[in-house]
Amino acid sequence: MIKETFNLFLSQQQQDTLRNDDQNNRSNEQRSESERQTHAAETVQAHWRGYQTRTENVRNHHPVVHILDKLRSQQFQSSSSPTIRERMMQIVKEFSESSALSLTAYLHFLRDIEPIIGCCLEIRYLIAQQGLLRLFFILMKCCNRSGPSTILLSKVLTILQFFTVKHDLTVKLIEKTEHIKDFTMLLLKFYQNNGHEIFEQLCFLLQLIVKDDQARRKLRANRSFTEAIEYIYKRIFNKLILEDEKHRQQARSTPKQPAKLTHRRTIVLNQTTTLHPTPKSMRSLAEAQNENYAKNIFSIEQFMRIFYSD
Repeated sequence: MIKETFNLFLSQQQQDTLRNDDQNNRSNEQRSESERQTHAAETVQAHWRGYQTRTENVRNHHPVVHILDKLRSQQFQSSSSPTIRERMMQIVKEFSESSALSLTAYLHFLRDIEPIIGCCLEIRYLIAQQGLLRLFFILMKCCNRSGPSTILLSKVLTILQFFTVKHDLTVKLIEKTEHIKDFTMLLLKFYQNNGHEIFEQLCFLLQLIVKDDQARRKLRANRSFTEAIEYIYKRIFNKLILEDEKHRQQARSTPKQPAKLTHRRTIVLNQTTTLHPTPKSMRSLAEAQNENYAKNIFSIEQFMRIFYSD
């Protein structure tokens, strides 16, 4: 009896010991799993904090940051030199009364601000937000003379191309009806001009603008702009057809030369020097005009292909 009781007691003690060991092992496993999860979370957080720190350091120590900090901290009111806004307002004010020689000074100013606008996107946003885009359009409207004025207009169109890289800036270019009207007047003015460079630049700038869906819808909703585009295209196309027909009639009416005669190019000597005359090939005015019309219709077709893409 005593032996059985003693064996039962030992068995009970052994079961309790096994149960306690099992509970301890389970608790240790749970604690180890929790520690592993905590360690993994701390490792991920450490890597993320390191990534954020490195990114912030790269952003804060970029060379452009120092330049922008100096621009933001600059006290423009206490400075004796004029700001960009004041300088451009002065240009617009004096432009209508200026001579062809003084236009070169304004051209130098635009050449100075072109790399600044092209390199810094923030400055483009500042120009758009402060209404300085209007001054570029005023300059374009005043460019009604030849020579340096045409070069100035080309430079303004080049600068405006920098504002087509972002949606917000692109919309600013046609935000006002006056801006669309200015584009329309320039197209109507230069499509029949002898030089095709300005018209090509205008079409390329408009092509960049209408790549934005919202800008394309707004321009297509402007009736005067769409009518002007269709009118210009028809006029250039009809001019090409007419010139081609004239060329064919002239070719039919011109008697053919005998086969034995050799064709020689007509040349004229450059009279700048009599010692070493330079031959210059003669080129008819009709051929030059046809080439300009062909380039103009190619430019406007490139624009219309995107303008009517929907």
